[in-house]
Amino acid sequence: TLTLSCYIEAVCLPSQFEGCTKAFSRLENLKIHLRSHTGEKPYICQHPGCLKAFSNSSDRAKHQRTHLDTKPYACQIPGCTKRYTDPSSLRKHVKAHSAKGLQEREVKVPGGELFIYTGRSVE
Repeated sequence: TLTLSCYIEAVCLPSQFEGCTKAFSRLENLKIHLRSHTGEKPYICQHPGCLKAFSNSSDRAKHQRTHLDTKPYACQIPGCTKRYTDPSSLRKHVKAHSAKGLQEREVKVPGGELFIYTGRSVE
């Protein structure tokens, strides 16, 4: 059998929002993007007492996990006990460990001399 797929490019027109030329393959993604221009936030946190609102359901779902007691995403760096409710926060945290490896640190060598080392940790 022969199937025909039709793709329509959904575009944020520069005439609507100056300087924006983003294009999307799905109309739903364009709708979400347009909210960044309009400020519309139809997805409201459902946790009692929380008034936060979001432009898309994914961001609301990520936020709602912050109200939970469980933090299933744990840092695997030895000695670190940090845990997070979502994988993107864990990734950001792990990058911070890498950045710390680029900072200056004092290093004592076997002869007792003290050096200032700037660069990635070799531990």
